[in-house]
Order: sequence, then structure tokens, then C-alpha cells
Amino acid sequence: MIGLTKYTNMRNERGPRWLVGGTIRPGEHDVRYADTADAAERLRDEMNTRGLYQVRVDPPVGAVDLVKLGRDRTDARRVFDEKTAILRAGVLRALEQGTHNESSAAREAGVTRDTIRTWLGKKSTWTVQRHGGLAGFEIFGPDLATAVDRSFHKIARAFEIGNAAGYVLEAVWLEPQGETGAMLHIDARGATLAGRPGPGESRHTQVTITRLSPGDLTERVDLPLNT
Repeated sequence: MIGLTKYTNMRNERGPRWLVGGTIRPGEHDVRYADTADAAERLRDEMNTRGLYQVRVDPPVGAVDLVKLGRDRTDARRVFDEKTAILRAGVLRALEQGTHNESSAAREAGVTRDTIRTWLGKKSTWTVQRHGGLAGFEIFGPDLATAVDRSFHKIARAFEIGNAAGYVLEAVWLEPQGETGAMLHIDARGATLAGRPGPGESRHTQVTITRLSPGDLTERVDLPLNT
């Protein structure tokens, strides 16, 4: 929801975009850009269905100058990169001085903790190896256990955990394997299928994870079963 002044500014700055806006109540508006006429019509219909009033569609204005638009984008990216570099330097200085930890720095800077760890040069990406010559895939997170938890559904699909109805986890844990590897252990049953008496038999699956750095995993870690 925005006020009338912001609405007017968006209308003046729409350029080659469509602008669709409606009034929620006096002084409060729902206003959104659309790239095409079809998208604008869908937005207009949605706003009418929601009961907004004074719904209006503003078409694009001006000639399309792709050279200028491309140049503007490059200039904006240059400004963004410079502001990011300044923010990164400020974050690293705050961490160095001890006034912030990774979590508080991420919160105040408006970035993720993964971004902070990347700026610190800490490892936050690992590779899940697949069988049969299939390409592996990367998982991300502030630590390995969190990365596995966030990507567990993708891992389960890749290794066919459970059945068509899903899976019921019995145990999930990580163990170190050598200096740069880890083994993810998954004990799971298939979920109950319609017309069948109960879940399938339990199956143990081992998933190899590589590209660990020293300290990423030093001992067994049990993961939550609501993964």
C-alpha cells in the first residue's frame, strides 16, 4: 500500500512499463508495474475482483530507447556495486573491531548471514554427489547441517527417498568422511499410500557430500526429523 505522492511518482517514472493502480481506501493505493498489456489486464481484473475502486491502467510513455535503457542499467549496477563494496568494508571493520557478530551484522546491514560469511571468505557451499554418473548439485547455508536441512527435499527427490506419497523420516545424521567429505545418512519409510495398510519398509540411504573445509564437520550431527 502506498500514498498518493508515491503513486504519482510511479506514474511519472513508468517509462516503457504499464502501471495499474487502484484505491483501497482514501489515501491508500495498490499500485504495480506490468511489462505487457496482457499482464496489465490481469492485474486490473484482479484489483476489480478484490473490490478496489478507481482502478486505472496507464500505458507506457515515450519511445523505447534500448541504448539508453541499457546504459542506465549499467550505471545503476555500477552504483550498486560501489555501495555494496562500501557496505562490505563496513561490515568487515565492525566484525574486526568486535562490535558485531555475524548475525547482528547481517541483521543491521540488511543482508543474509550467508552473505556475511562469503565476505569473510568462509565456506558456505558444498556439493552433493549423485550416483550413476549424474551431475551433483550444490547446497548452501551458514553451516553444513543448515544447508542439508534447507535442501533436504531436493536431496530426497534426487535419491528417491520414500515413495509417491512422500516419506516418513526415522533418523537423519551427518558424519565426517575424510578431511574434505561427509556422509549423510537417511533412514526413512515411504508414506502411507491410499488403499494400502501402512507405510513401506524402512530403507537406509547414504549420500556423499564433498568440498568441506576444516571445521565444517568434526563429529556426528543429528538432524531434525521435520526436515
